[in-house]
Amino acid sequence: FVACAWLVWFTSEIAFGKAACQETLAHAKDAFDASAAVADAIGRALLAWLILVMPAFAFIWHALCPMALGARQELRHLWSETTREQQSLATIIVIALFGTSWAALALWRSRHRLGQGSGACLSMTKILVFQLSFVIGGPCIWWFVSRLQPDSIMCAALFSGLLSMYPAIESLRILMPLHRERELLTERQQHEGGSWESLVASSPVRLASREGFSATRLQGSMRLCLSYWCCWPTLYAFRLGISFLSDSDIPQANGLLAAIAVWLQVWHGSF
Repeated sequence: FVACAWLVWFTSEIAFGKAACQETLAHAKDAFDASAAVADAIGRALLAWLILVMPAFAFIWHALCPMALGARQELRHLWSETTREQQSLATIIVIALFGTSWAALALWRSRHRLGQGSGACLSMTKILVFQLSFVIGGPCIWWFVSRLQPDSIMCAALFSGLLSMYPAIESLRILMPLHRERELLTERQQHEGGSWESLVASSPVRLASREGFSATRLQGSMRLCLSYWCCWPTLYAFRLGISFLSDSDIPQANGLLAAIAVWLQVWHGSF
C-alpha cells in the first residue's frame, strides 16, 4: 500500500512538471546517509560490548566446560551401571525434589503472607511436607504397580482408570459446579434488568466467592485439571512406548508411569 501510494505521488509530480526525480534522489541520499550512520553506530556498539564481555565468556568456557563435560560423563557412566529399579527410584526421587523445590519457591515468593499470622505459615509448611512426602509415596506406588503382571486385566484396568477414567470423572465434577454457578449468575443479572445478550456484551460473566462457594478454589481446580490434560498425550505416548521394551523392563516402566500419573494428579505435579 505504501509503495502504491508513493508511485501515485511520484507519477503525479512528474505529470505536473515538477522536478520529482532530483527531489527524490536528494531524499534518498539523505535517507541512505542516515541509515548508514545508524548502522555504523550499532555496529560500533555491538563490537564494544563484545570486546567487553568476550574475555569473561572465554574464561568461563575454558574453566567450566571441561568440568561440565566430565560431570556429564560421570553421570552417564553412573546411570549405565545402575539397574532399572534403581533408575526408576532415582527418577521418582528427582521428581519429588523438583516438586518440593517448586513449593519452596512459591513459599519464598509469598513470604509477605507469612507475617499475616500462623495460619498462612502452617498452610505453606503443609504444602512443603506434602510435596516432600512423594519421596516415600512415589516408591511405594512404583513397588506396588511393578509387582503386577503387565498383561493382566488388573494392570490394564489400573492404567485405564488412572490415566483417563478418573481424570475424566474429576473434570466433570469440577465442571458441574462451574456450570451451576454461571447459570445462577446469569439468572441474577437477567433479573436485575436487560437481556442476556446485552448483559454479556456489556460485561463478562465472572464468578465471585460467596458463602459456601469459593471461586478461587474452583479456578485452581480448573487450572489443575487443564494442566493434567495437557500432560495426558505424553503419558499416553509413554504407555504405548512401554510395549516396545523388553519383558524384564516393562514392570519397572509401568511402576514409573503410575507414580508419575499419581504425582501429576494427587501431588499437583502438573501445576
